[in-house]
Amino acid sequence: MSTPTFVKYSRVPGRIASALGHIGERVWDPWKIDFRSWARLRVSNEDFDGGLELVGEPQDCESESAALSRGGEGEPFALSYLTRAVPGMLHLYFFDIRKDGFSTTLSFDAGIVYHESPWFERGQFLRGLLTSLVRAFGAEACGYGLDDAYKVKHESLDLPATLARLKTGSLLSIPCPVFHAFSVSRIAEEEIRGLMKSRPTNPRLQYNRSGDYHILSALP
Repeated sequence: MSTPTFVKYSRVPGRIASALGHIGERVWDPWKIDFRSWARLRVSNEDFDGGLELVGEPQDCESESAALSRGGEGEPFALSYLTRAVPGMLHLYFFDIRKDGFSTTLSFDAGIVYHESPWFERGQFLRGLLTSLVRAFGAEACGYGLDDAYKVKHESLDLPATLARLKTGSLLSIPCPVFHAFSVSRIAEEEIRGLMKSRPTNPRLQYNRSGDYHILSALP
């Protein structure tokens, strides 16, 4: 199977502008990631593009705030970024945008998964990036991995279904690379550690706590 490069998040509360403000401070700046362009999207109902297709060409913008002024209210769009440390590109997609929240997904170049340098062990950059992003978004969960649930499809992560898979153990046995984050408000650390002992588990899967999130990851 090809390297997975797509991440799903549970629905994010609040406004996109506020979320991007948090992400700029907590993710883009410390991880040396630069904004590059904005693109208009529309619903396609096709499998090959995950249900969202590009309208026209991506447009360079001087800032994210300038990009947010483009397009119609509630219209789906994508923002693209350059990661200087790797280097590589990543793309955030925003859709199902309402006053109380929005849906978002992330895709990135496959080279980011295997990046290794004097500053980062293999997998360290991706683990840090995904951890920082879910915390900045304030989503209750995110998921990524070599699993049918994370094929390219622009939809919010189904949190009840994902927690159910964690409790039955099927989530714990997903092979590398895999990453999940869960808000501590949704499940206790003791329960997760107990499941890792009692269910078939990827032997490389690691548990970490980052702020208000449980992190389960096994990366190259």
